[in-house]
Amino acid sequence: MATTTLLRSGASIPLVGLGTWLSSPREVGKAIRTAVVAGYRHIDCAHMYGNEREIGHALGDLLRDPGVGITRGELFVTSKLWNTHHQPVDVRTYCKESIANLQCDYVDLYLMHWPYGYKRGGSLFPRTPEGFIEGDEIDYLETYKRWRN
Repeated sequence: MATTTLLRSGASIPLVGLGTWLSSPREVGKAIRTAVVAGYRHIDCAHMYGNEREIGHALGDLLRDPGVGITRGELFVTSKLWNTHHQPVDVRTYCKESIANLQCDYVDLYLMHWPYGYKRGGSLFPRTPEGFIEGDEIDYLETYKRWRN
């Protein structure tokens, strides 16, 4: 049975990965270590999860641990651009922030979390006075074009 599949880019992505959504900041590091030692090679992260910094500490510790014996090239790390960062000027900034928080020189896959932008600002879920999510008029294709340039 296959354990990876080939992406159009030529990169090989593990079919099974550890998701880090809803992993608490005091537990996600242990989960990363346990998963990697058990053989997981794909770690799925996102800015919105609020735990990339601890994941980065765990990854850094694992990569420096000769007892584990794993290299960065053996891991496949995914992160995601959050909806409040869809303005083209934000894409590179937040990608670099995730890379820094994850203590990696790169991420293997950087996705748009959802293809719908929210209003820029400090809140992950900006709301209108009526309580609805406040969207941004940015077309997700404009966000995507920033990846290409």
